[in-house]
Amino acid sequence: MDYGKIIGRAWEITKKYRWLWWLGLLALCAEGSMSMPSSFFSSGNSGSGTDQGTGSDLFQRFLPATPVSGDKSASIFNIFPKIHASSGDILSKYPVSDDARRAGQFLLDHVWTGVAIILVMLIIWLVILYVSYSAKAGLILSVKSLETSNKELGFKKAYHEGREFVWKLFGQDLIIGLSVMVGMVFLTFLCCLPWLILHTDISIFYGIMLGVILAIPAFAVLLYLSILIKVSSRAIVIDKLGICDSLAHVHKIVRKNLGNSIILWLIQLGIALAVSLIMMLFVFIVVIIMVLAGIIAAVASPVAGVVVGCLLAVVMIIGLYLALSIFNTFLSSYWTISYRALSYLASNKK
Repeated sequence: MDYGKIIGRAWEITKKYRWLWWLGLLALCAEGSMSMPSSFFSSGNSGSGTDQGTGSDLFQRFLPATPVSGDKSASIFNIFPKIHASSGDILSKYPVSDDARRAGQFLLDHVWTGVAIILVMLIIWLVILYVSYSAKAGLILSVKSLETSNKELGFKKAYHEGREFVWKLFGQDLIIGLSVMVGMVFLTFLCCLPWLILHTDISIFYGIMLGVILAIPAFAVLLYLSILIKVSSRAIVIDKLGICDSLAHVHKIVRKNLGNSIILWLIQLGIALAVSLIMMLFVFIVVIIMVLAGIIAAVASPVAGVVVGCLLAVVMIIGLYLALSIFNTFLSSYWTISYRALSYLASNKK
């Protein structure tokens, strides 16, 4: 495999077809930590021999129970359906400070406003994800079209065709992300197991040693999944496979080209580190210029110092997003070309 040719071709596409930068910019959320929710948790505790019908014992551990209309104890859960009518009575029964009482009163009176805000934020988050995954798929389709037929799709067509693969890409990221989280929780449990069994100081040392030993296979698994998710995204879009089919297909490709796949990942890592250093240097230089220009302008007028500082901050933000969009376009092109090369090599191996 000619790695230099892959890098050169990816950069050539990125440099020549600048309309791809817009797709790269929109696809940033789908390529980063924002591409999936970290976790969804729900918890509930109930002890043996506890009468749950009289209220929440967990709540009453922190606030003393006060009799209310009969033998029942005051409970936020029992009164919640009538929260707006009785929130003042609830707060007045507990010995809390005035600030805490006002804060609690505000939260109780505006609970549905908070729920509405959360729902609006969730809708906005889903819209951003939809746009981002559409752009991600459109970017892959654009590079594929350039490689197979030397034909430009254009921004509008690429984006609209990419919408077909939004939920498949999101589902793949969600499945792999949740699998990683479950694995991390399990490894954490294993590291804590010596202390849970022995309850001695030396058991902490055993747990640390176990964690060091398990870190090696854990890193290998994370490396494999990192390669898998990059290549599998191309299988979903280019070959139009389902999530499970794409993962199975890509597993065979990576297994047959394990060495090449690891080298491709290491090249991406090296490029990413170099770009990160350059961007950090850019930010450092811009911040220094902002400070100096702000001081010089402030000598003449405080307002001028603020204006100059704000303008330079805008320039820095625009520059960073421009660099991120170009870099994301390059990486997407790099992995799309790499997927085609890996597929070709795998098909010619028995």
